[in-house]
Amino acid sequence: MENFNTLYNTVIIFIAFVALYFSAAIDIKKRNFTKTGLVFAFATLVALLLLFGLRDKEIGTDTLMYYWQYKNYRHYEQGTDFLMGFVFTGLNQFSNDPTLYFFVMAFLYLATFGFAFFYYARSLGSNVYLVLFSFISLFFFEAMGINTIRQGVSLGFFALALSQYYKEPVTFFKKSVIIFAVLSVGFHLTGLIPVILFLLVISLRKIRLGYYYFLYFFTLVLSVFSVSILTFKDYIGFLLIDERRSGYLEVAKFSKLYSIGFKPQFVAFNTLFLLFFVYIRKFVYVSDGSTQLFKYYLLSSSLFFMVFQLPYSDRWGVMSWVVIPFLLVPLFKVGTGRRLATATVLLLTAIFLFFLSYQSK
Repeated sequence: MENFNTLYNTVIIFIAFVALYFSAAIDIKKRNFTKTGLVFAFATLVALLLLFGLRDKEIGTDTLMYYWQYKNYRHYEQGTDFLMGFVFTGLNQFSNDPTLYFFVMAFLYLATFGFAFFYYARSLGSNVYLVLFSFISLFFFEAMGINTIRQGVSLGFFALALSQYYKEPVTFFKKSVIIFAVLSVGFHLTGLIPVILFLLVISLRKIRLGYYYFLYFFTLVLSVFSVSILTFKDYIGFLLIDERRSGYLEVAKFSKLYSIGFKPQFVAFNTLFLLFFVYIRKFVYVSDGSTQLFKYYLLSSSLFFMVFQLPYSDRWGVMSWVVIPFLLVPLFKVGTGRRLATATVLLLTAIFLFFLSYQSK
């Protein structure tokens, strides 16, 4: 495990140095290096695929569980994650070695996010490598690659649905958007949550941004006083579909196993990027599409604050965090009038190093 962590952190630092080069080219030389960035982005994804997909079964707290599930797929009920049954059954026709499963899931995780960032970055003329770096540098990226891999793939398809939504013509009910949204839910039932939240945002697009700001800070205050979604647990129908996940509402069972309660580190993380996005909107770039994504970020963050009293609350937080790279896209191109690409890369690197130090304690 220690060797894997050392190799992984070394790779990320190298990726950061390359990102620093591209960002300096944007700020100083006024060059996007779009094609070169695409080549480096592809090489980065391949390197991470090999790292995640060929990892040893001791790497990751959930890997042994997935190892057992794959080997004993005939006796394991997938429940509401209906696509996982097809994945296990199909892959076992080729090999009963779980490495194949890890490799395929790593490929789906990296490919979905990679294509999503490529489509969205291209629409704004930004450097896709820097957008990819903004995702890789975030502290949850590794965890979704080796631990919560089903949720990682699910959110990857959700991100891909978002990227397809913002291709002309803009309609959620395009075939490609629907297909990717269904795949998101099929790999992990919780994929239904971001899909519903985004549907709410685009359906209620006339609601002013100020109301989302109010909701963000109102739910933040509620979470400080330990008011949570548990107050409304009898009305959370989508959780009651799945007996295993509805069991997370019985907090007493998990109180000694997981940290439950207000999470100041996550509040600081979400609020830091909130302020960053407010700055981008005011001084760099704003559009109807970016406003919708920002509203989704505020709404999903508000929901996140309301589940601090549940175990695995960070698995709700990632539903807001996955749109951070999309909202940072305007910074990674020439012509914004402000030299912010390099500063953003340095900030993201500093955040990565902070969480690396925090998690090692």
